[in-house]
Amino acid sequence: MYQEMEVQRVLRAYENTVTVDIHCCQEGDWNNLKPSAKDSFSKISTVRLNPNDKMSSVKAIHDFLDYLSPYIVSASLEELLESSDVVGNIRFSHPTLYVFPGGQGDAALFGINGFNMLVDGGFSRKACFWDFTRHLDRLDAVLMTRVNNGNIQGLASLLHRKKMEHVYPQIGHFFCNMQVSEF
Repeated sequence: MYQEMEVQRVLRAYENTVTVDIHCCQEGDWNNLKPSAKDSFSKISTVRLNPNDKMSSVKAIHDFLDYLSPYIVSASLEELLESSDVVGNIRFSHPTLYVFPGGQGDAALFGINGFNMLVDGGFSRKACFWDFTRHLDRLDAVLMTRVNNGNIQGLASLLHRKKMEHVYPQIGHFFCNMQVSEF
């Protein structure tokens, strides 16, 4: 990165005022990365490894947020995930799969006679599966295949909405593929 002409030009123009913060995992070889005095970039810039987070110009940040706030309107969860008065069951005569495209993360509903299962929740805060599943009396199982930003937001919205008030569908079992931490 430091070898590119445009980066070199900026570093020379703002010599000793550029700070490069490198945030990385505390384990492994990244933690031993220390720039030496003989590196050309460490002479004209400051390189910090995993620096403590701090806000240097809080007033400027608040001013910027005050400027943006009239333009950004956040919808409430009740508006995004409206409840339904029409609730019932779907009778599956053969195995069925509904796929709900969710942009960066999808969701799917598997159904067979007497059982259904929602798999993943989609990326968006407005859960991509909600318009269909809100009419169901019950989800027999919910499966989160992995915990990442591609599917956690939709399921989190569902759980927050259910926490606010009693809305359908009821959830039977919740399965989640989580990694065990050994700290």
